[in-house]
Amino acid sequence: MDDAVQPGRRDMRAHGLDYAMTGLAEPPRGDLARLVRFLRDNLLLIAAMVVLSVAIAHVVVSRLPKSYAARATIVLDYVDTRIDPASGDIVTTPLSPMQVETEMDVARSRGFARSVVDRLDLGQDAYLNPFLADDDPATPSAEEQLEAVVTRLLQNYQMSRRGESLALDIVATHADRDQAAHIANAVADIYIERKLEERREDVSRSLVYLQERVQELAAALVDSESSVAAFIRDNELDRSGYSEQLRTEIERARSLLALAGAGTAAATPAPAEGQAGSVLSPEAQAQTEAQAQTADLAAEAAALETQLRERTRNELTLVNMQRALDAETLRYQAFVERRNSLETQVDIIAPGVRQITTAEPPLAPYRPDRRLGLAAGLVLGLVAGLLVAFLRDMSASRVTEPGEAEIAAGMPMLAGIPVLRRRKTDGPRGLVRHLSDNSRTPYHEALRVLLTGILNRVDGVAPAPGSSAPAPIIAVTSAQSGDGKSTLALSLGIVAAQEHQRVLLIDFDLQRQGLAALAGAKPSEQIPEIVLRNPADLTRHVARNFVAPGVDLLTFRRGALVPRNIRTLPQYVESFQTLRQAYDLVILDTPPLLAADEASRLAALADVAVLVARWRRTTGHALRGAATILMASKANVAGCVLNGVDPARDRSMAGQGYYAYSGGA
Repeated sequence: MDDAVQPGRRDMRAHGLDYAMTGLAEPPRGDLARLVRFLRDNLLLIAAMVVLSVAIAHVVVSRLPKSYAARATIVLDYVDTRIDPASGDIVTTPLSPMQVETEMDVARSRGFARSVVDRLDLGQDAYLNPFLADDDPATPSAEEQLEAVVTRLLQNYQMSRRGESLALDIVATHADRDQAAHIANAVADIYIERKLEERREDVSRSLVYLQERVQELAAALVDSESSVAAFIRDNELDRSGYSEQLRTEIERARSLLALAGAGTAAATPAPAEGQAGSVLSPEAQAQTEAQAQTADLAAEAAALETQLRERTRNELTLVNMQRALDAETLRYQAFVERRNSLETQVDIIAPGVRQITTAEPPLAPYRPDRRLGLAAGLVLGLVAGLLVAFLRDMSASRVTEPGEAEIAAGMPMLAGIPVLRRRKTDGPRGLVRHLSDNSRTPYHEALRVLLTGILNRVDGVAPAPGSSAPAPIIAVTSAQSGDGKSTLALSLGIVAAQEHQRVLLIDFDLQRQGLAALAGAKPSEQIPEIVLRNPADLTRHVARNFVAPGVDLLTFRRGALVPRNIRTLPQYVESFQTLRQAYDLVILDTPPLLAADEASRLAALADVAVLVARWRRTTGHALRGAATILMASKANVAGCVLNGVDPARDRSMAGQGYYAYSGGA
């Protein structure tokens, strides 16, 4: 493979290391190769887990109680036939999915299940009634036992639909194969009987309704007929030709009135005022009588016309009454016909459902399913074997010795840092106090060795304390979180300050801000882009001597972004030059390389980068990935540090170095 693709191997060879010299296998070149190696190395373990799991599944399946399942099938009619209670008409509508689901819910109700219990006397079934085999004197009452049997029965039969069809499967389970078939058939029979009874009740209710309506309409019809007869009788409308007779008499009266009016046209003048009391002449008397006769004829004609108009109105009223009577008669006849038609259908009503499959006693139990149990055991064994193998492989691939870290990272091991006991660093700023109060511990000496090795990689020569040479910038990073890079950065700063160097710690891990937390700093509101763009005002944002005497701290807002052009923008470059002139050492705490992109930028910005791995936690795969990222960013990597080593458990540290010299103090 090309060296550009494997910078870790190239750098490892540059330091005179080779996989063959270590006795360790070379890392696989691809995912498929790693998988093949993993399966090959753990084949026996996985096979043993599979055999053990299948054997356990076989024993469990053999000891489980057997249960039999019987199936009966019913089919609903496509159309639902109902009697309209208002009109008595037979109404047919297609069955909707909601109606089918409702029918299934009815068959799964407690009332329906109670009917099945009563039909088959399942209260005496020991499988469904566990109280029968209970010798406890506090046995529940018969009603409580019945409720328990109903509950158990509902758990042992199901009704399901076949897709979108109208076929419903009834599956009953029981320890006895014959009883399973009896329950399935009983559910189907009772369901069909209930449907038939329901439709008959609908017809009976409709018949009662129609009978009541027929009686009401018959009574109303009799009343209407009586009213018509009384109206005819009271208004003499039964006299035929009476209207024509009235019209003839009116014509006769009008003719006589016309003749009488012609005779009195030449009336005599009225007597003078002085002659009012004189006796009328015979001509005047005749004229007066003629006028009186004319008035009588006019009154007679008017009376006849009034009588004719009244009779005409009565005849029209009679016509309307006859129409209403005819309508009531038709309504009465219609309801009588509906009642008679419905009475003939009572005995031929269909339930709307039929049974197409009768449940038979099953030949083999459906539970436990031997094949399914063994298959489940096989799958579980395979999963368990892979999991155990993976955990073993993961634990085996964790870095436990300095040589393994060197090989995995492809870079020299700078130092092994002893673990700090938690009780020594507990509480706010506990680590700062511990490092400040102690200066001659194995932890301090390991840090001094590390600091010397790092500074020797800065242009080959470390600047002397107090010299005018620009301060080196050290980036401390790791492959993943939890490797202790923030603790190491803080510790390096305090150790350097104890040697009279002016140190600046910058927390660039803007998600976790572990360095600020260890130093006891409150969350800052500063943004890197704003702070680093103003070199002249940069030192104002630094917390002077905050960490320890000679150790300053610069923090930023949590979640802020590191500028992508932090290495190239002139303002940023000038800001870091300002920091170089103000301090003897600048330490950057960066995010983990495998978690954030900012780490590679900051590592390339620094004069030298240090890759931290935690003893017995960081995997060789993660360390190789982090080293590859550092090499790709063209950072000047000093080497790797194995952090948190327990000298009591690591032979490579227990017998050498300051730990042995100081007696492990």
